Amino acid sequence: MLPRGRGDKQAIGPVKVADGVFQLQVPIPRRGMTEEGGLPNTLTYLVEEPGGWVLIDAGWNDDKSFHAFQKQLAAAGLAPRDIRWLVITHHHWDHVGLARRIKEFTGARLVMHERDVRWAFAARLNSDGTARRKVRDWMVRQGVPPQDLAAIFRGHRWAPPVPEVDVDVRIADRETPIGGSPTLRALHTPGHTAGHLCLYDSRRRLLFSGDHLLPEITPNISLFPMSRANPLGAYLESLRRVASLEADTVLPAHQWTFSNLRQRAEEIAEHHEARLREMLNALGSGPRTAYQVAASIAWNVGPWHTLGLWTRMSALFETMAHLRLLERRGEVREVADEDSVVYVRSG
Repeated sequence: MLPRGRGDKQAIGPVKVADGVFQLQVPIPRRGMTEEGGLPNTLTYLVEEPGGWVLIDAGWNDDKSFHAFQKQLAAAGLAPRDIRWLVITHHHWDHVGLARRIKEFTGARLVMHERDVRWAFAARLNSDGTARRKVRDWMVRQGVPPQDLAAIFRGHRWAPPVPEVDVDVRIADRETPIGGSPTLRALHTPGHTAGHLCLYDSRRRLLFSGDHLLPEITPNISLFPMSRANPLGAYLESLRRVASLEADTVLPAHQWTFSNLRQRAEEIAEHHEARLREMLNALGSGPRTAYQVAASIAWNVGPWHTLGLWTRMSALFETMAHLRLLERRGEVREVADEDSVVYVRSG
């Protein structure tokens, strides 16, 4: 979850971070932030490869964001048509939002992992209300109190839908060459989303980590309504795989560049193991709903009763991901009836 009141420690882009690599800052409007604040921008990257320039991530779909991208592209000495590929690390709005506008502006080929494509351009709540009812019923069973439900579905502040655009290359394999070069590869790193991609440049020894690894923030790993996936298990496995790469510099999508890849991966893994132990301890006094478990956790943004609605919901989904992994490990059981789902310690 996001630390309160922290921003990105970077100069305004474009910043040359390596030979043939520029970092850009694409602003995130205030409506894209939680009640506790949020990150001010998405860091996107221009990478020169034999077949042309690769742009990694697009940014939030907002006029100010798009104009900031255009200005920094020109300041880097590049024309729109110099960009041949646009690679989206994952389907969240602050990464995929400008994909259509940038593709139309540059003519670039759009690249995403196939597991994120269907989420990127889909309305989060469908027009006939079916999905809304299913999500509401799921939240009720997980213990979300009536006052929170009323606030969520009365004035939900979902981001606007991302404009649809054709995806030219849908990645399915674990590793895929990008930009006409065998040394820049897209790596499937699920966890933050099911189709999250990192890009590894073995020639420059750079890792473009998207939201998979950030220098200070622990990326949110969530289990969303009605899913039977194990996102935290997938995340920890892909984190171990990425930590083995020979990278001198990590270029994340938020905050700042860092160099301690293996150390940071170990810190994040230990954070999640500690959180798993904390949740297991929370079940020591008897069965609890996921909401009750979430409310008992010492979140780093503050005590539960001080958190805004959307931060509490983010914490709930993150709690669900941890409970799912504990269930898969055989340490927790899910006990369900028609009205509720509770979790109990096994044994």
